[in-house]
Amino acid sequence: MLRRSISLALAIVAVAFVSSPAYADDLFNPYELLKEGDWVVYKSEPAPGMVSETKQVVTKVEGKVITYEIHTKMVMNGKPLGEPTKTVQTIDLSKKAEGGGKEAPAPKTSKGEVEVKGKKLACVVIESETEVAGQKYVSKSWMSKDVPFGVVKVETNGKVAQQVADWGSK
Repeated sequence: MLRRSISLALAIVAVAFVSSPAYADDLFNPYELLKEGDWVVYKSEPAPGMVSETKQVVTKVEGKVITYEIHTKMVMNGKPLGEPTKTVQTIDLSKKAEGGGKEAPAPKTSKGEVEVKGKKLACVVIESETEVAGQKYVSKSWMSKDVPFGVVKVETNGKVAQQVADWGSK
């Protein structure tokens, strides 16, 4: 459930980011910048004592079709929580994303900066509100061209939900 929620949050962030009208010169589709071998590691603390680490690795780029692996491991109070998981995702950039229902209000965008591993990353900050199953969520996301997949940090209802820990390319 948690993994599905994180994946949903990242998808919402990516769609909001590429469709936001403000800061048009700064907007980009993070998937269009991916190269084979690019990778990023995210860390989150979904509950007290629990740490989730997700690594996304681009395994193949063929034209507009990108294949990447998602490796996830969970730790609870310093001990592994279940077995690590691996899923494979493919995205075809030539296909337009279809809407998922009710039209959401346009997100607010601004410029910001996040420091990770001693490097200051220039970001576009996207703020949006959504409602899922009757629960209202306020999301704030920092996006940068310097990090594969674009997502640097995500806050939900004022709490950091996920932040990049490391990134690179083979």
